[in-house]
Amino acid sequence: MLTQREVAKIFAEARKNPVPLIESLLWIRNRHGIVQRLILNEPQRMVMRVVLDLWARGVPIRIILLKARQEGISTLIEALIFILSLIYPNRRALVLTHERDLSQELLGMSRFFLEEMDARLKPTGPPPTLNKIQLDAIPCSDGEVPIRSRIVVDTATGKESGIGRTLHYLHVSEFAFFRDPEATMGALLPAVPKAPGTFVAIECTANGIDNAFYRRWKA
Repeated sequence: MLTQREVAKIFAEARKNPVPLIESLLWIRNRHGIVQRLILNEPQRMVMRVVLDLWARGVPIRIILLKARQEGISTLIEALIFILSLIYPNRRALVLTHERDLSQELLGMSRFFLEEMDARLKPTGPPPTLNKIQLDAIPCSDGEVPIRSRIVVDTATGKESGIGRTLHYLHVSEFAFFRDPEATMGALLPAVPKAPGTFVAIECTANGIDNAFYRRWKA
């Protein structure tokens, strides 16, 4: 076990730049079914350069990404949300997609991160459910480091569950395919404070030009 001070030092470094912790702590199952460390590829690094620039300037992170398939952009966003929810206590994250299967797939990434990560930094918490992962505390040799963060997934309906609660991190996946995209964003964006350290990522694969995602991406 690590000491509380050792965990605090690791987290302090990750708050400057989370990429080294992502690459050393998180594991994925690649497209061939092989378990490997999450080492960022070039498309992922391009996105992270934008994120880190906004982070360094102390402004809220708001990014809209037109992505190609199999570049790992959704994986990167899930990894970033997982690490941020770990190194900053009392955080609330929501991952929203247009269909239940994709929601479960994205939550499955975070579940795999949790299962495979180094036991010395693995937080306690109740078993993950179909729509939630809870990170309670990291046991240490001299006590524990409280986390109390939560990652929830949902499916877009236009009447979203973000209303009435504060969200720190929001991942909106395949936005162009949402049933009522503007109603969804109108409900959710006010739930994320316009404060440094908050993070909203809206991403989608190409789906024509006559849709809400394209208009937001071009704006």
